[in-house]
Amino acid sequence: MSKSAATVQRVTEGALRSGVWSFGAPLALGMALYATFNVVDMLLVSRLEEATPALAALAMCDMANAVFGILSNGISVATVAVVARRQARGDQEGVSRAVAQSLLLVVFLSVLFGALGVFGADAFVTGVLGAQGRARELAVPYLEVIVGGTYSILLLLQTSAILRSLGAARASAGMLVFGNLLNVVLDVLLIYGQGPYPTGFGWVEPIGAMLDVPRLGLLGAAIATVAGRTLPALVGIVMIVRLTGPLGPHVRRLHTADVKALVSVGWPSSIQQLLHIGAILAFMAVLNRYFTTESDQSLLSAYGICLRFEMFALFIALGWGSAAATYVAMNLGTGQRSRAKRSGWLASGYALATLAVLIALYLVFPAELVAVFDPTPNVVEHGRRYFVWVATSYAMLGVGGVLSQAMTGAGDTLPSMYIEGATYWLVGVPAVALAAASSPDPSRAFAVMAGLNTVAGLALVSWYARGSFLSKTVS
Repeated sequence: MSKSAATVQRVTEGALRSGVWSFGAPLALGMALYATFNVVDMLLVSRLEEATPALAALAMCDMANAVFGILSNGISVATVAVVARRQARGDQEGVSRAVAQSLLLVVFLSVLFGALGVFGADAFVTGVLGAQGRARELAVPYLEVIVGGTYSILLLLQTSAILRSLGAARASAGMLVFGNLLNVVLDVLLIYGQGPYPTGFGWVEPIGAMLDVPRLGLLGAAIATVAGRTLPALVGIVMIVRLTGPLGPHVRRLHTADVKALVSVGWPSSIQQLLHIGAILAFMAVLNRYFTTESDQSLLSAYGICLRFEMFALFIALGWGSAAATYVAMNLGTGQRSRAKRSGWLASGYALATLAVLIALYLVFPAELVAVFDPTPNVVEHGRRYFVWVATSYAMLGVGGVLSQAMTGAGDTLPSMYIEGATYWLVGVPAVALAAASSPDPSRAFAVMAGLNTVAGLALVSWYARGSFLSKTVS
């Protein structure tokens, strides 16, 4: 029996509880480590001489850069739905064709987004986000590099998604871990160059001196991130070719039917996540308008720190959701609707148990976590209030995210888009703006954000329970 056939048999016939756990745990761990890099990156930036504006710049650029990854993520979501079903049916020719066409689409988007980053960074940071002072000066060159090199994250996420759809969960997680370790080394080296280095990272200083690396500060973090993602993405492509065979014959021309299948499944997922990140950017703009000045950007810095920790919750849920998507797709590919639905519930339960530990940490040590990155009293207090109000909402945010991905594994991406669009834009953005305008205390705005996360999660749970996604057909 081939490795791919064995994977299909394990997913569609093996013990469900242990199977979902063994498939999802490495993915959740890999995504948690990916989020860990973001926190390490923030820690290194927080040790620079101008930490507060640098952290504020990082917060703005993170969310802006996420927009491009999310637009491409729809292709990754569609790839899992299409490839996993074809894999379950034994259609290896169709698998290779869909994989090759998905990579072509990602390369096209990489060129388009890279150009937007290089030529539009200043207009976005200044005109859209309303950045001021030193934070704006640091954010523009960072965004030019990080979005200009957006090909690296798009290829990394796409190769990871392809490996998951082929049942190679551990290879996917290992690729992410390798990328994180490489990122950390390059990050330290390029941010601090020949020193001085913060406590705990002095071991890199001799390397910087030997290579005569300049001290690039925040800009170095952007360069390190792009370089550190490129190599594991290339390794991922090599692993994919070993599993599917040569992709060359399918790359030389456009296969319209495959592209149509990927786009039709993927675009609602991209829009859904774009709406979510767009709402966060809107919240950031609201906070900028009502609670920051050119000389005091402490709230934005605190919000940026908290968002990095929030990514832990989102990425852990993403790992379990990836497992749910693969299980749903493969089991529907073999006609097992009940087993497909149960796999989503199991994955969401594992995610909830994992997130409970994280939420407890955020509630017990909110001020201490923020102070590690910026001990400025105003920053710490803003961050503490944010966690007190918002941390508990990560439970439903995570569960809803897992079930949303489970439905994307079936190719049913429209309901999640409608739910998030209505929650965060029709209600959320106006409500946060009203709360911010009505009080000099940002806690009201934080409370609204927490309510939005909970409502969106509950709505996704309710829709998943209906089971209508089980009838979705994917070519």
